[in-house]
Amino acid sequence: MAHRCIMCGRIIEEWEWKNKDEDEDEDYPQKPPSFCHKCQAKLKKEADDQHKPSKPM
Repeated sequence: MAHRCIMCGRIIEEWEWKNKDEDEDEDYPQKPPSFCHKCQAKLKKEADDQHKPSKPM
């Protein structure tokens, strides 16, 4: 089942967010992400830029 990104509407396929290599409990279903990889990177960059101190002139 495909889910959509909240920000851009891009379809997020199941293979993009499920990582088969991790050993997690298979009893609990994994919650699909709300954002695609591009939007996650954009949000992370914006958050990092907010925490950096401004440079003096």
